[in-house]
Amino acid sequence: MLSWQVLIGLGHVVTLAFNPELLRTVNLSIEKGAWGAFDTTAYATYDYMNQWKSKKE
Repeated sequence: MLSWQVLIGLGHVVTLAFNPELLRTVNLSIEKGAWGAFDTTAYATYDYMNQWKSKKE
């Protein structure tokens, strides 16, 4: 886990880093077990820092 933030009135924002092929498994694990009665929404993003650094050089 990279970060966990509690936003008043909005809920929790959890930032995770893992391989893209695990996205479905992680999403299902959170939806089925971690939150119980709460709604979950997952937004997949990508870390482009390595590509940016290579283009900068």
